[in-house]
Amino acid sequence: MRATHLMLFGLVACQLTPTKDVSIDWQEPSAPRGQQSPPGDLELNLSGGVVGGTLTFDVTGANTGDLVYIARSVTGVGDGPCFDAIGGACLSITGEPTLHDTLWTDVDGAGTLVSSVPDLDSLVLTEACFQAIVRRGADGSLSELTSPRCVTLDRDSDGDGVPDADDGCDSVGAATLEFPSSTSTTSVASTLGSGGGGAMYTAGSFIAQTFSGTGVGNVSGIDMSFAMANLTTGCAVDTSERYRFEVFLNGIVLGDFIMDAGSGDPTLWELSFDFPSIYGTGATSDDYSIEIVSVSTVCTGGSSWNYYPGGITTLRNDGDCDDGGGDAGPEWFFGPYEGVGTVFDPTVQWNGTLRCEDECSAIGRGPVGARWVCNHWDGTTSEGCGPDNHGEWTPEWCTEQVIDGIYIPGDNPACGGETQLRSFLLGSTGSESYTWHALECQCL
Repeated sequence: MRATHLMLFGLVACQLTPTKDVSIDWQEPSAPRGQQSPPGDLELNLSGGVVGGTLTFDVTGANTGDLVYIARSVTGVGDGPCFDAIGGACLSITGEPTLHDTLWTDVDGAGTLVSSVPDLDSLVLTEACFQAIVRRGADGSLSELTSPRCVTLDRDSDGDGVPDADDGCDSVGAATLEFPSSTSTTSVASTLGSGGGGAMYTAGSFIAQTFSGTGVGNVSGIDMSFAMANLTTGCAVDTSERYRFEVFLNGIVLGDFIMDAGSGDPTLWELSFDFPSIYGTGATSDDYSIEIVSVSTVCTGGSSWNYYPGGITTLRNDGDCDDGGGDAGPEWFFGPYEGVGTVFDPTVQWNGTLRCEDECSAIGRGPVGARWVCNHWDGTTSEGCGPDNHGEWTPEWCTEQVIDGIYIPGDNPACGGETQLRSFLLGSTGSESYTWHALECQCL
């Protein structure tokens, strides 16, 4: 990967006829495509574009060791200039494109270039369009050009790395909190304190804290950065166990994370969760309780884990997004086998009695669909399920689905068909005991 500044030098061209390209230091053509060429077409993708930040170029679909030229225009997409050096081919970016930079591809025919974008107000809301070129074959007659890609350079109000102009989910409210902190409550001590507040090693162990007056009326995202003491290597039988923890906001599970048995050194976590809006409580409707709960117990002869104070947690209110509250589209959630917010664990055989309505109503929605997902909990493979598609629907087995209220049987409806699926919907309570599949609910 290369880094460069967004400083461009001239690439002189005639708009109507191919030119001699005297201002470009064209290198020898890359090798023609061959039987060993990576599959796929040459592609260019952009990310970033924040003024004062970076713009990243990702090229794929080239040969190994290709030299890729990246041209830039600020006048948009259309019929661009043509060049002798690339066999008379014409760019699809208009005006007088300039050569931004070059990169070399790796063994997979891919390459990345990171450019710094100057912190200049004059660049705000500038649309920059780019096109990648590989000069290939005698006299460039086999040259390849990507489709053009454009980005509008802008500031980044919410710090998510996406320019405001291209960010349909700009945060309009946020609160940064210290969690875990020395005053957080734990299951083994009244407060965490400065020294950790006691070791934890059983399922149900928790650390929690309530924050009042955050100023954020509803939250649809949370970012967490914190450290744990990971002392889980004393297992007499198995030192490679994994321990699962769930994160809650106002009693609603947001997701989970997995900790491998460690070496005793602190383990740093950087977590981020996005979800339909959760509304604040309290007198001003902006209080939030955050909790991390262990779902696992350290194995026999094991040690413990602990938390360090000084964590940073940010509550985000993406007020103009389409992923919050009642404006959200239909989404899939794992069935509430252990109650609302149950998180899928691929090592557990999920069976039981449940209702999709319980899961959906907890987030202010209603059940509109259900389907079967792979749950091959023993790590082997059968019925189209295995370690590679845990928690996913498969078109090979138990293919029946109810999506947006409509039954779709698929090619192999082997798990009870429409009647079984609808038993979990419309306020009903259904029961399932399939060995290698579990239920997923669709909420709207």
